[in-house]
Amino acid sequence: MRVGPKTWRIMTCAMTCLVLQLTACSQDAGQMLLRRDFAELQIRHKNLQKEKEELVREKQDLLTRNHELGEKFQKSLEENDVLIQENEALQNDAFTVNLMNDPLFAWAWEAEWDMFEIESDGQVLSLEPQMRTHIRPHDFIGTVNNGFAPEAMSAIGRYRFVKNGATYEIEVFGRNLFKYGDDFYACSADVTAPSLAFLPPKAAWLESDDLLACLYESPLVVMETPLFLPSWRIQGLALSLGRHDVVPAPAADSLGNKGRTIQFYLYGKSMTMEFYPEYVHLQKDKKELWIRTSAFGSGETIFTAG
Repeated sequence: MRVGPKTWRIMTCAMTCLVLQLTACSQDAGQMLLRRDFAELQIRHKNLQKEKEELVREKQDLLTRNHELGEKFQKSLEENDVLIQENEALQNDAFTVNLMNDPLFAWAWEAEWDMFEIESDGQVLSLEPQMRTHIRPHDFIGTVNNGFAPEAMSAIGRYRFVKNGATYEIEVFGRNLFKYGDDFYACSADVTAPSLAFLPPKAAWLESDDLLACLYESPLVVMETPLFLPSWRIQGLALSLGRHDVVPAPAADSLGNKGRTIQFYLYGKSMTMEFYPEYVHLQKDKKELWIRTSAFGSGETIFTAG
């Protein structure tokens, strides 16, 4: 069937209207979708904004709480420091009080012993009267504090003092540790000094041929009477003499007047020290050592300073 021009125009117009209507409907639908999506985005944005505000508040609360905890922690540290100081003070009261003045150790100030016996490594030595008469245990014990029992360690020596029928015995566990009765005590001096002074060495190689080395290790000095000096005094003397010149034996007429003579005891042997105006003379057995001291003062001055 043939379509006439007029009909064709009518159909064309109808189609155009239909397309326009469809296009308008499509645009309206698109706008509605866009408006819906936009509305949803706004809702999500508001929700996210609320969540952000809540997180900010939580963060601020945590910061505040952290600050409060920090202050409490600092206060706890300060309180702990105070407790530590108080505890140390209590320990000092218990462990640093000098017990040498306690009646328990009144015997340590005594001299003129009827017997002073030294025992170590199976060796037993009873001191001669000229030694035991003048020696006071206090001289090699020093101050006394409460001590602690050593772990896995046995006594290395024992001293026994007898006077007027009374016996006092201490067990030696180290330079600064001994046992008296059932308790352990720490001391400030060298409680091993009597063993070191009077008993032979535990090994031959411990005994040196160097006279200054012997002087350095000697714990006992005998001037008018025997005396246990602090180790730093004798060691200081040895080190001072070691800084001076060792010289050949000077002629007798150049020595001048002999001053003090002192004996030092180590490993049961004595070494003699003689002082002259410009020299110090050390002699042990057949070995001797001459030291010129005039550049720094007399030998006796060095001994007094040491």
